[in-house]
Amino acid sequence: MKKYLFIVLLIGVVCGQDSEIEAKIRSVIKDQIKDGRMMFNFDDLGIPMEKLDIKMIERILNEEMGQSSHNTSDHKMMPAGYQESYPLLGKQFSEFKFLTLKGKSISSKKLKDKVVVINAWFLACKPCILEIPDLNNIVNDYKNKDVEFLAITFDKKKDVRKFLRKTDFNYRHITDQINFMQENEIFSYPTHLVIDKSGKLVKAIVGLSPMLDEELRHAIDDELDL
Repeated sequence: MKKYLFIVLLIGVVCGQDSEIEAKIRSVIKDQIKDGRMMFNFDDLGIPMEKLDIKMIERILNEEMGQSSHNTSDHKMMPAGYQESYPLLGKQFSEFKFLTLKGKSISSKKLKDKVVVINAWFLACKPCILEIPDLNNIVNDYKNKDVEFLAITFDKKKDVRKFLRKTDFNYRHITDQINFMQENEIFSYPTHLVIDKSGKLVKAIVGLSPMLDEELRHAIDDELDL
């Protein structure tokens, strides 16, 4: 009887913790919608990413965005040239090695002498999804240049595959990368990083910027000497 009572109490504690986390996530999302920040910042939650239920975040985002009377055009997007004080800016970027969604091995060593553009995103991040058409245009315009475009997410492979069946997103896709995000201090989404041919991080853009297209192209052109 004591064993069953302990299990019931444990379930109650876990459910209580989940309710507290959900309430905190909902509060943060409401604030972000109200402020028009158009980004999702895990720092605002104060909860490690590995402890978060991404499905819960997606559900709450959909509910709160649906209840909001604001259209995308109503939001105060980041001012032109907005760049968060990203701690690794100007430093040598950490070496990496991934398998893309299509099973191709890709690494910082293989990409030496190329400009690398990283988009840190996730499926439930509405600002991340809004950017995709602009990002596709940039990829198309640099198709024959020494530039590699990588979309990195902590979402699961099967979920990203499902999304890409309905949405064109022309970056190379890398999934299941919570550790990469944490190691490189990426806690706000979307985040765009431009790494030069020597492996140094030369540009960081955080949030949905109205000048994203211009900023990314300018950073890429500088490194290609165009």
